[in-house]
Amino acid sequence: MARVTRVAGAVLAVSDGSAASVASTGSVASTGSVACAVSPRPAGRDAPALRGAWRGVASSVALLWLAALGACSNPSPTHDARAPVDTISLFPLSAYDQDVDHWLEPDSPGYDRPFLSPAEQDAHFQALYARYFGTGTNAPSPWNAAYVTMRVYRQQGADIAALQQRRIARFDNTGKRGAAIGYGENFRPHDKAWIDNIARNMNVAQFTEAPVYQPARRAIATTNLMVRELPTTDPSFYDHRLAGEGYPFDNLQVSAVRPGTPLYVLGTSVDGAWHYVQTPDVQGWVRSDGVGMTNERFVATWRAASAKSLGAVIGAFTPVRDSRGVFRFQAPAGTLLPLVERPSGNTARGMKALTVPQAVRSGGRSGGPLGGPLTEPSVGAVADSARALSPVPFAKPAPSPVSMPQAAPDATANGNDTRIDAADASTAPPAPRTVLVPARDAEGEALIRTAELDDTQIVPMPLAATPRHLATLMKALIGRPYGWGNSGLYNDCSSELQSIFAVFGVWLPRHSSTQMSAGRMVDLSASTPTQRLDYLAQHGAPLRTLIYIGGHVMLYIGNTTRDGVVVPVVYQDVWGLRPADNSRRAVIGGSVILPLLVRIPEDATLQSLAGTPTFQISILGAPTGAAAPAPGSAPTPAAPADEDSPAG
Repeated sequence: MARVTRVAGAVLAVSDGSAASVASTGSVASTGSVACAVSPRPAGRDAPALRGAWRGVASSVALLWLAALGACSNPSPTHDARAPVDTISLFPLSAYDQDVDHWLEPDSPGYDRPFLSPAEQDAHFQALYARYFGTGTNAPSPWNAAYVTMRVYRQQGADIAALQQRRIARFDNTGKRGAAIGYGENFRPHDKAWIDNIARNMNVAQFTEAPVYQPARRAIATTNLMVRELPTTDPSFYDHRLAGEGYPFDNLQVSAVRPGTPLYVLGTSVDGAWHYVQTPDVQGWVRSDGVGMTNERFVATWRAASAKSLGAVIGAFTPVRDSRGVFRFQAPAGTLLPLVERPSGNTARGMKALTVPQAVRSGGRSGGPLGGPLTEPSVGAVADSARALSPVPFAKPAPSPVSMPQAAPDATANGNDTRIDAADASTAPPAPRTVLVPARDAEGEALIRTAELDDTQIVPMPLAATPRHLATLMKALIGRPYGWGNSGLYNDCSSELQSIFAVFGVWLPRHSSTQMSAGRMVDLSASTPTQRLDYLAQHGAPLRTLIYIGGHVMLYIGNTTRDGVVVPVVYQDVWGLRPADNSRRAVIGGSVILPLLVRIPEDATLQSLAGTPTFQISILGAPTGAAAPAPGSAPTPAAPADEDSPAG
């Protein structure tokens, strides 16, 4: 069969080793590409004539080749070319003050009043601790045999295997068209070989081969881990020409795991590069080189240290180097690490020491000292520790338009709500705290190191839930880029709130829809945008009310006045705003403070965040029946199923 190649108007037909004809069409190939056909050497009595003809053709083709190359390197649009519609613009933020002190005023009388009572915080903290380190029958910790047996393996691994098959099918482009096709970073659709190679590496059958709890499968994250739906670092984007698709929305990205997080390994890829793990939040694939396998001694030591004193990182991204000077990881805000006794002379009263075995490591091999005794704080010691806490000094801001919360029920002046004078904060240098740091040896076994962080980097948990402490966290995080599923180790809307509330001892589910289950939920979806905002301004509890609008969650921080009207103000990590026809995005791309308005003054075509089909609020710590009935409110629905957290 002849192979026909169009080269800038010259058609070369090469078949069976003989040359046919050359015709010039006077036009340029529509593909804009250049191909080269090589003819075999002609033979027989027509060879001289054919060679002469081919020399002429070769000269013409060479000139056309050079012309085409010039056209490719410097393309010029045709006269009827039309610029494509840009689905991305930047939303102007200049009219919206992003100074946290403007909204949460340091001079306000309520700046150090808790917005969660000590009893509420204690209940939340007990639940958070159980999710990470608990041992009770109902404690959903990856290290808990009862949880793994009764919840994770409740269907003997069949549901885990079925989830893997669903994910394989979801990212297989076979038979798909249009918006359902997944693309790689090179803007090309993933082919069948791509998904088949991943599927073989998953070895889905393993999940039903030994679906029983095995202590040796307990592990710990020794660095930041990206949680993936499939064992690959390749992204899968929908068509970038569609509004709200393409970067940063990698559909394979689930979440991230912070260093020091307990894990249970449910499976391993064929090549050994990936583990499929249960975390306190989700299930997914993580790189195995950031996972340290633990034994009973390691788990017992880490649990004991966490029970004595658990710390939470409050810096956006805190570098951690161990006592030997080895860099271990960057700890994002909300990272949980056990605290040990302060250096001599800085120990708060009421602390009693607990001796820790030296060189605790999963394999039990000898090593250097752990770094010092652990300490068990008494109630009085926690209060003293709080008084030693030194947040960054606050500059005097302009008057705040946001009303501060009143003291929560049962709140007292004791504990971590003690105010710190600016003079004290500026003169007292941050005292170092010793923390336990997870590491991994060459064989993949977990070991414990120590590191020092100061009070501007890590605090004892739970930190009192006051406007002062919330402002400290907001200042660390505001303005950072948006990271879908924690891509780039940045936060998305739900992980931003997770990072903040973890410091207060409050565990929030990983996804925005399931975060509504953390408090008393009121569904305002049947109300008008104006009714929603009025209800929120009148009945919302500032600093502890979450707002869910379908795929996005925000934190209500108080009210302000615009044009004589009281409007709610929210803190959120958001990608952007959309018009009603979903044709484009006005990108914000980070964490911001914005008023919730019925209409967007900068662009009337953009949809208000108060005008979405779904609008629900959840008040953390609110007792049942505390909220006033909402106009047109629907019954509280059950928490939606979360495929990324099938064990709950």
